[in-house]
Amino acid sequence: MSAAGVGPLCFIKSSINAAVYQNILEHFMLASADQLYGDADFIFQQDLAPAHTAKITHSMKFFYTGVTAVKDFPEYTAVGLVDDQQFVYYDSNIKRMIPKTEWIKQNEGAEYWDRESQKQIGTQPVFKSNIGTAMQRFNQTQGVHVAQSMYGCEWDEETGATDGFFGDGYDGEDFIALDLKNMQWVAPMPQAVQTKQKWNNNPAQLENWKNYLTQECIEWLKKYVNYGRSTLERRVPPEVSLFQKDPSSPVVCRATGFFPRGIMVTWQRDGEEVQEGVELGMTLPNGDGTFQITSRLRVKPEDWKSHTYTCTVQHKSLEKDIVMTRSPDSSGPPMGIIIGCVVGVLIVTLTVIGVVTQQRAQQHCTALTVSVFVFLSARLVSVRDFPVQTASVPNNITQPCSALLTQNLTKLFGSRHCREREREST
Repeated sequence: MSAAGVGPLCFIKSSINAAVYQNILEHFMLASADQLYGDADFIFQQDLAPAHTAKITHSMKFFYTGVTAVKDFPEYTAVGLVDDQQFVYYDSNIKRMIPKTEWIKQNEGAEYWDRESQKQIGTQPVFKSNIGTAMQRFNQTQGVHVAQSMYGCEWDEETGATDGFFGDGYDGEDFIALDLKNMQWVAPMPQAVQTKQKWNNNPAQLENWKNYLTQECIEWLKKYVNYGRSTLERRVPPEVSLFQKDPSSPVVCRATGFFPRGIMVTWQRDGEEVQEGVELGMTLPNGDGTFQITSRLRVKPEDWKSHTYTCTVQHKSLEKDIVMTRSPDSSGPPMGIIIGCVVGVLIVTLTVIGVVTQQRAQQHCTALTVSVFVFLSARLVSVRDFPVQTASVPNNITQPCSALLTQNLTKLFGSRHCREREREST
């Protein structure tokens, strides 16, 4: 979504059974309340510019999640990110806003953390109330349900242009969003019409949001960018790999370990750019603050054999492009290592931040539908991917399987700068 209008604010859902979810919850969640990834393409998030954009645009985003009681899972979490890097985290179990980067820890003191903790403590009951209200509107009396909010702003350091966005979701679906350009709330579902009418009849609230998103949010964003500029503006080159399991599987080109986020991945056939059959994934975060992206190419086996296909990666950190060329004779890592990484990553991709109980009468059973609300999904290595060639940039550290798994347990939560004005309940 942008200030120029309302774009899609997507809550992507995926499903796993209760036993699997409980195992994941116990294995990953009990040690830490930081939660993330689901096996989906993306999340509740504003529309993104192409990954290779050259504009120096900074962003600040906040993600709040309230969930009905789930054993050992916090009822409320809040996360703040600057330039897609988590820098603060709060949840209802620890009842404390905590730093997630050195630059925020070094530049803010006890008063700051006390103030932000109290703001989140005050916001938590609002989400609990909102879930109750939403359950009534959807005629729900039980089950696990999730209320989610995302808001923030963007600032182009070169042009000075700014942007702002806000949206609420419920059980994995868009609920209500702010059209900042036209200064009105938009309800994508009938259950939100009552809220839309109530909020549109409150011009003071609209003005508060406008002032926050276009002024206060930008001021804080600039402040944080100055705090962490050396980290946020560093350049780390990507490591690029080419994968294919068998001739019937798509060829996969993956770049990982790069920073900043902007990158371009393209395919060529005999030197000419190819667009047909290309599936470009979203740019996803790694656990060390770097990013990764995957592009898949579906090509007929006979074409693969008779033509030369290449994957080209362009990034700010590179003096020259990385060009990966198919090499049928290349040997990849042992299958055991590959399978181990795949299994581990698939477990990671099932880690979630909320579940919604959904009756499936046609199957005569109850399944747990995962409402994925995260910065990104961890759609990494799938069982159809098999490495055939790997190229590392000089001086870039090659990460082993264990590091790959660690990357995708990125702790993506903990929120900072909550609005000083109290959020109105749904």
